[in-house]
Amino acid sequence: VWCGPCKRLANEVFPRPEVGKVFNDRFVSIKIDMERGEGVELAKKFGVKAFPTMLVIDADGNEVKRMLGLLPPQKLIDEVLSLDKKDE
Repeated sequence: VWCGPCKRLANEVFPRPEVGKVFNDRFVSIKIDMERGEGVELAKKFGVKAFPTMLVIDADGNEVKRMLGLLPPQKLIDEVLSLDKKDE
């Protein structure tokens, strides 16, 4: 609710077509307030202490990647695409 960088990610970065294409082709993306409701337990489980924190979680509930802060669109895309290279 209060996180300026989180709001900018939601309003300026994730709506960009190139970001959406990369994320939507690879993930089911959700946004969770880590200070309310179920987010409090998730924050504890994954040790979220800074906002925004973006986590890539596998089907077994294991953290695969952690990205912190307001990343520019291309940096965010590059971080996600680096996961594809790990599979090669």
